Amino acid sequence: MNFYQNSPFTFLEGSQINFDSSWIKELESSSSYKLIYLNEGEITLSVSGNSIPLKKRSLYLIPPNQAISFHSQSTGEIFHCSFECSFPKQLDLCAHRKSFESLPSENPVFSRELFNRLINPDLDDYERSSILQLLLYPFIKQSQRKSQSKAFHRLQVVFNYIDKNINYSPRIEDLAKLLDLDKNYFSSFFRKNMGVSPGQYIQQRKILVACTMLQNHSSVSKISKELDFYDTAHFCHIFKKEMGETPKNYLKRINVSSK
Repeated sequence: MNFYQNSPFTFLEGSQINFDSSWIKELESSSSYKLIYLNEGEITLSVSGNSIPLKKRSLYLIPPNQAISFHSQSTGEIFHCSFECSFPKQLDLCAHRKSFESLPSENPVFSRELFNRLINPDLDDYERSSILQLLLYPFIKQSQRKSQSKAFHRLQVVFNYIDKNINYSPRIEDLAKLLDLDKNYFSSFFRKNMGVSPGQYIQQRKILVACTMLQNHSSVSKISKELDFYDTAHFCHIFKKEMGETPKNYLKRINVSSK
């Protein structure tokens, strides 16, 4: 069973575009979110009557019901996709902004690779949901920090604890104690507000860290040990389940795309 089968994100469509200096594209207003990643080049984005030059290697999240247009000033490469969120309470993506949000990519090579996989027509819905969740994680984390929700405020100490202790597998009992909650009630509370179980959330963070470690030339055996997988076979099994390919094939694709 895929760890992200309960993901609230549903991929609708997406594309990768190599544009020239005269490229113009308009996207009509719709009820879906839009996620944009400018890998190379110079483009101006117009949304809600405002125009802004996009920054290279940055992600842009456009809320629903916004018509947007792109105007290029050079050659380059851009990715965009539209998606729905069936559990908006998890993200509260638009509560703190009127038009859109942007964040620099923490790992540009990884972001480009994720988008390439996202638009792969051979992927199933579960795989696309998992990739969307990985791409959206920076926005999720930022929304958690900004959210005025009492639930997210309470969970912040849990998120921080997991990130600080990602090199082992935090027990649900220990996470529950951070909030002075019963283990079962904590698990229910976490899933209700995050859309996934605590264990699924931890697994997601481990895979993100593993991808970065692979790019930094860490061996599979070292990653398996440092991220507290049972063994290398267990790590490779989970990695393939979540990323749709083995760590070895992932590295090959990364190396090719970075050349």
